Amino acid sequence: KCLTIVDEHTRKALGTVVVSNIKHRDVLSKLQVLFVERGKPEAIRSDNGSEFIAYGLRDWLESQKVQSLFIPPGKPWRNGKNESFNSKLRDECLNREWFDSIVEARVVINGFMKFYNQERIHSALGYLTPCEFATLERQRQTLYVDQKTGSRPPSYSPESNGMAEAFVKTIKRDYIYVNDVCSAEQVINDLDAYFEDYNEVAPHKGINMSSPRMFLRKNLN
Repeated sequence: KCLTIVDEHTRKALGTVVVSNIKHRDVLSKLQVLFVERGKPEAIRSDNGSEFIAYGLRDWLESQKVQSLFIPPGKPWRNGKNESFNSKLRDECLNREWFDSIVEARVVINGFMKFYNQERIHSALGYLTPCEFATLERQRQTLYVDQKTGSRPPSYSPESNGMAEAFVKTIKRDYIYVNDVCSAEQVINDLDAYFEDYNEVAPHKGINMSSPRMFLRKNLN
C-alpha cells in the first residue's frame, strides 16, 4: 500500500509511505518528520481509513494543535487535490511498473514524486511545476506589521492579513498575469521591477488614488 501526502496550496507531493500494510504509526512517523521539516499545518484532510481515525494519531495531532478533517465516506472528491495526485501516480507510474519488492516500489515512487514536483507542469498553477509555484509563493509573501502595535496576524489566516493579501492579488493581476511569463524564474527576476512600478505609480482607492510613494511624500512633508 502507498500513503501519499500533498500540500493543497502548492500541489507539491510532500512524502509517501510504501509498506505492505499501513498502520497509524506509519502515518504518525511520517507526519513527525514533515512537521519538523516544514512546520505544522492548521489542518490535515484525509478519508476515514483506520490508520487515520486511530486514537493514537488523533490524540497526537490534537496535542500538536492540528485539526483532523475527515471527508464523508464514499466521497473521495472532497479530498480533490490528493486524489488528483493519486490519479496521476497511478496512471503515469504504478500502471506502468511491475514491482518485485517494497524497496523497489519505494525507489520508483519517490522518483516519480521528484519528477512530479520538479518537472511536471500544472495548468492550475499557471503552468508551473509545484516546486516553481512554491518558490514563487515564498517570494510573494509579505507580512503586514501594524505600525502602532507591532502586532502580527496569524500566518494561517489570510483574511487577517488583508493588506498583504490585497498586494499579492494586485501583483498577480496587474503584473504577472498580463505579461508573457514563461517560468517562475522569470517572475522572480522581474519582481523588483514590478514592485518599483507598484510603489511609484499604481493608484490605490484606500489612499485617495495615490501611489504608495506619493502618499508617503504627501504625509511626511
